Amino acid sequence: MARTLAREEKGKKGAQGAARRSRNAMAGGIVAVAAAAVLVVGYLAMSAGPRRTPAGLVANGEQAPTFSLGRLGAAGSVSLADLKGKVVAVNFWHSQ
Repeated sequence: MARTLAREEKGKKGAQGAARRSRNAMAGGIVAVAAAAVLVVGYLAMSAGPRRTPAGLVANGEQAPTFSLGRLGAAGSVSLADLKGKVVAVNFWHSQ
């Protein structure tokens, strides 16, 4: 009698574990399909139509407009014309 009850209990636990594994596999599949859908939509959005430069921006390979900026922590300003022929990296940031 005790063996029969132990077998029944073991059978119940096995069935519960199988159901849990099945749900986990289903959830993993849903996550994988959703991630693939996001990637496909992102790819299609990026590749749709010709790329255009928004008005006011400089296209790749064109000359940058002239401008000058105040020096950080020093008097005066620096203009892009002062740096002609040099590699220039401009980092715009703001703090309060």
